[in-house]
Amino acid sequence: MAVYKIFPEKDATLYSAYPTMNTGRDEILEIANLQPENSNVPEDVRRTLIKFSEGDINEVITNDIPTDLVASESYSASLRLFIADATSIPTDYNIEAYPVWIGVNAKTYEMGTGKFLDSPQTTNGVSWVYRIKSGSEQWTLDPDELPSGVALDYGTTPGGGNWYINNSVYDNIFTNQRFFYNDDQDINIDVTDSIKAFYTASLSSPSNIVEGGIINDGFILKLPSTVEFSDAYMGLKFFSVDTHTIYPPCLELKWNDTVYSTGSLSTISQTPFVITFKSNQPKYTQGSTQRFRLNVRPQFPTRTFQTSSVYLNNHYLPQESFYAIKDLDTGEFIINFDNTCTKISADSTSSYFDVFMNGLQPERYYKVCIKTTIDGSTVILSEGLTFKVSL
Repeated sequence: MAVYKIFPEKDATLYSAYPTMNTGRDEILEIANLQPENSNVPEDVRRTLIKFSEGDINEVITNDIPTDLVASESYSASLRLFIADATSIPTDYNIEAYPVWIGVNAKTYEMGTGKFLDSPQTTNGVSWVYRIKSGSEQWTLDPDELPSGVALDYGTTPGGGNWYINNSVYDNIFTNQRFFYNDDQDINIDVTDSIKAFYTASLSSPSNIVEGGIINDGFILKLPSTVEFSDAYMGLKFFSVDTHTIYPPCLELKWNDTVYSTGSLSTISQTPFVITFKSNQPKYTQGSTQRFRLNVRPQFPTRTFQTSSVYLNNHYLPQESFYAIKDLDTGEFIINFDNTCTKISADSTSSYFDVFMNGLQPERYYKVCIKTTIDGSTVILSEGLTFKVSL
C-alpha cells in the first residue's frame, strides 16, 4: 500500500553530433537517432543519463519499507519519464535502460550547467566524449579495458557512455519497454533488479563490492543498437529534472504492506454509499507522511432500532479496494490505481491508506480517488477529498 517517489539528483543528454556539449541544466532529455540524409553530416544519436541519490534510495529501503520485505526483496522500482514531444516514431519500438558503469574508485559524471546549443557551447559537465568536462575523464573506449558484463557502443564518434549488461546475482539489470501504436509514450520501465544491486553495493565498501552489487552511477536510456546508427530516423523528448512543469522524471519504489484486520466493523455491502475523510486537512507539508482515514456508510442506511444515529455507523471497504491521486488542475494521475501497491488497509477503527507527500509537487492541489468492487460492480469515486501540498 505504498508508493514512494524519488526525484533525480542529476540528468543530461549525450549528443554524438555535439560530442563535447553539456546539457545538464536543459529542461528536456532526449532519446533519438536523427541521422540526416546527407551522409557528409555526422551521425546524430542521443542518449539520456539520469541518476537518483544513493542516500535517498537507501533511506526509503532502510527506514520506510518494512524489514521483512527488505529481507525478502519484496519491493519493486520503476523509472518514469514523461513525454514532451515525439518525432517520426514508428508503430512499434523499444527503449532500453541500463545501469551506468564508471569503474571502481573513478569519479562519477558531473551534471554540468549547459543547455542544448548554448552559444558559446557549454562544456563543463558530462558529454558524449567526457564524463567530467571537456578534456577530462573520457568514457572508456577500449573493450579490453572493460570488466566482464560491461558494454560500450558507438558509431563514428567515440564515446556515448558505458553500461552493465548482466550481473552475477540479479538477472534483469538490463530492462526495456516496448511501445505500440496506441500506447501512452511515457516511459515506465521496471528497474527493480538494478535498484537491488545498487542497495547491495551500498552495504559494502567501494574496494570490496558484495557479489551482485553495482555502484549507483544512475541509468543510461537509449534506443536499441539496431536502431541507433541506422536509417531509422526517430526522436523522443522527455521532461528533465529542470522542467518547470509537474512532469519531472522520478523513481517509484513500491511495496505491499497492507493490513486488513477489521475487528467488529462491518463491510459496506450495498450501493450507493458515501465516503468522507476523517480529520482531513486542507494542506500538508512536502516531506511528511499522512494517513488518510475513511468514514464509509450506506447513502440510505437500513432502518434499525438504536439509541444513536444510524449515520454514525462506520463500515470498512472490501478488501479489494484501492486509492489514486490526481493533479486537480490537469486531471493527470500522480499515483495511479495499482492492484498491489495502492491497496487500502483496514483496522478496527476504519479503512485507511498512507501517502508520502515527498512525491507530490509543492504548491499544487490534488484529489483522492477511490476504487472498489461491491456486489459485482466496480465503483470509482472521484468526488471528495482535495488537498494542497506546501513547502
